[in-house]
Amino acid sequence: MNRYFHTLKRLKWEQILYRLKYRFQRWTKPKSHVSGKIKPPPPGTFQALQAYQDSLECAFDASKLKQGWFEFIQITESTSFPPRWDFPSKYKLWRYQLHYFDWIWTLDFEAARCCVQDWIQHYHYKSTRDGWEAYPTSLRLINWSMFFFVKHADQVHQMPSFQSELLTSIQVQTNWLETRLEYHLMANHLFENAAALTLLGCLLDGDDPERWQTGGLKLLLREIREQVLPDGGHYERSPMYHLRILHILKYIELAHEGIPVPMIVTQSVSSTNDAFGLMCHPDHNIALFNDAAFGVYPLPLVDESLNEQCNGGWQLKHSGYYGYKNCQGDYVIVDAGELGPGYNPGHAHADIFSYELSYGHERLIVDSGNFDYEPGSMRSYCRSTKAHNTVEIDDQDQCHLWGTFRVAESASPQDVKFQKSDNGFELSAWHDGYQRFKARAIHQRNIQFTESNGLVVKDCISGRLPVKAVSRIHFHPDCKIKWLTDNSIEISKGAVACQIHWKTKARASLADSYYCPRFNESFRNQCLALENSGKAINIDYTIGPRMKR
Repeated sequence: MNRYFHTLKRLKWEQILYRLKYRFQRWTKPKSHVSGKIKPPPPGTFQALQAYQDSLECAFDASKLKQGWFEFIQITESTSFPPRWDFPSKYKLWRYQLHYFDWIWTLDFEAARCCVQDWIQHYHYKSTRDGWEAYPTSLRLINWSMFFFVKHADQVHQMPSFQSELLTSIQVQTNWLETRLEYHLMANHLFENAAALTLLGCLLDGDDPERWQTGGLKLLLREIREQVLPDGGHYERSPMYHLRILHILKYIELAHEGIPVPMIVTQSVSSTNDAFGLMCHPDHNIALFNDAAFGVYPLPLVDESLNEQCNGGWQLKHSGYYGYKNCQGDYVIVDAGELGPGYNPGHAHADIFSYELSYGHERLIVDSGNFDYEPGSMRSYCRSTKAHNTVEIDDQDQCHLWGTFRVAESASPQDVKFQKSDNGFELSAWHDGYQRFKARAIHQRNIQFTESNGLVVKDCISGRLPVKAVSRIHFHPDCKIKWLTDNSIEISKGAVACQIHWKTKARASLADSYYCPRFNESFRNQCLALENSGKAINIDYTIGPRMKR
């Protein structure tokens, strides 16, 4: 009961009211008829939007799709082409992605038209069908409208019967989406809903599109003000979802062709793009904090000149990310921020003060990433404190995680102080996550980084009662361990090697862990665990500067 109380008290009244509303409206069906005509833009418009979409790499293989092989989240299923829309995958995220239609971009026009017509004619509304939920509906509408009315507007214009069928379905789906906006969840779901309405309103003409644009843009601007933090970070603190928000904002900016785009949209595109660059390792891919995984959203084109300008300490104060980057491929990122929005921390992990480290363009110290969104041991592990490069006390998590996306009692960083320099940075803070236990323990961490001395981590753990503290360091699976002594270890990867030294009071051991860089993909890796016990504990270590092998 205590768990439910601490979970529910986080919710906004708006969330509770909409949960009740949608429960009572569960059996309401979308209207199959449309009240007015809508029409697409003339062929050849929105060229800037098309150019941006063309710059994004599509990860799907058209030939495999046409053979009925659909791969999402590293799981390949054999269906038909067009696919079985009610394919019985046990993974909800797989079923969701089938209905996103992100894969449509790799198909030619005729193959895409065949699939969309099949969906329209056979996938009628049922309350139990995943594809009719608001989130996949939002992504599908964005993909359909851009693919057919921006990229292939000429072909659609020459097929009036298909154009009419497509427009009617889009109108029905969008009107239905208007009645199912995800106020009960908010966060990135509501952002997607608002973006879909806005984008459809920009791309199409008519009374309904005008209403979609007006209402969608009003909601989108509200969510931008809340979800895009002053430093450009997304308030869910997941680099993966941050990337999606960046793409959406870019779509909205470019879809306002001939229409003055609100200044906040342009400013947010710039700030989120800058922040995203700081969340990427020298290999140009994202850090894996919170619910983040590679390959879900296409990476933007790399601006090497901007990358080279980032030479020194940096901070995203509002997002809670701090670090250092230089032109030699050395990179540190530390998570010292809030778990996420209090009313929806579903993508948060118990990872306060965790970090990732690259030396010489090689990822050496890694976050465990995220395996899946299904209830089970891997979901629990990836969210746990032991899966991150921080301190676990008495085998407990920093915050009370439960279910697949739930958080009861939370943790918050306190007294965060950051000082940057051209050659490094220093960060200090403590968090209150273990105050809910009898020992009332506090974890304080100080991190210093310089090119000459490497990464120095000092952990101070204090409590009313004796506790056991374990500070973990997770190595990339490709790291090789050259030797291990009572107070040091040497690891190497590629052409880079480094040594880790710690004080002998900490008992050191190697343990197996999991590295999950993509959904449903896990690799065994090794983790160095430094353990100490008492009422006042210090665990200090240094990860030396890189050495050439």
